[in-house]
Amino acid sequence: MSLFSFFFFCYAIVMNNLFLFFHSFSPNSLLVNFGFIKIYWYGLLMAIAMLSAWWILILVARRLSWPKEWPTDIAWWAIIGGLIGARLYYVILEWPYYIATPLDALKVWQGGLAIHGAWLGGSLALFFWARKKIAWPVLLGALTPSLALGQTIGRWGNYFNQELFGQPTNLPWGIPIAENLRPLGFSNFSYFQPMFLYESLLNLLVFIGLWWWFRSGKPDERKVPKMLMVYLFAYGLIRFTMEFWRLDEVPVVLGWRWPQLFSLVLMVAIIGWYLYRRLAKKV
Repeated sequence: MSLFSFFFFCYAIVMNNLFLFFHSFSPNSLLVNFGFIKIYWYGLLMAIAMLSAWWILILVARRLSWPKEWPTDIAWWAIIGGLIGARLYYVILEWPYYIATPLDALKVWQGGLAIHGAWLGGSLALFFWARKKIAWPVLLGALTPSLALGQTIGRWGNYFNQELFGQPTNLPWGIPIAENLRPLGFSNFSYFQPMFLYESLLNLLVFIGLWWWFRSGKPDERKVPKMLMVYLFAYGLIRFTMEFWRLDEVPVVLGWRWPQLFSLVLMVAIIGWYLYRRLAKKV
């Protein structure tokens, strides 16, 4: 057996078992229950995502010769601003539910964070931190590898909450969804597209691409704002595409799901920004 055949054989076994796992495993949002203390998968994975993002930020800061205290300061501002923004954005999107049950808006550990809101909240917080320290676009661009890796890990929290899935499917990697969590009109279907997995893998590719680009060549802050454009366009394209299959309820504007419309506007804005800078000979 050639090395290629052996690798393909091992790959097929791993993928087959992975498909069987997804197809047969029914996740529980609760990891451990000590009675007075409950630990949820969502919260644990979000914590791992934040720590991983912080670690990447430390490596970025070292390469750019930033002050040693900056990664921790930036992480705190980004995390606090991002969490507040992500939750507020989600609550606004689900306003009819939360106006009826306002205390549920505080139950972040049960899920319900919107990435677009995290962008806005985290970016706004860092805008105030960055004054007189560093150019805001450079700071945001330097954060893009951390953000992409954090999204890669964080999406698995949606899996355990069974809150990010797509159309019904007969594919071998379709995931089972509890009947009480299925949308109206889909109660007779058992298996659905694992949208969390697709988005996680695509975010991983974005992270790898950004990290390779950042590490290639000599350290240069001039490439960092360009990384911000690439990240925003890449994730805008990912989210725009994923929204065609997602089943979660969101506001519809002009016939488009709101996150999809937001992503479309974002991509157009990035293209316009790039062309403007290109014509101005700034790229």
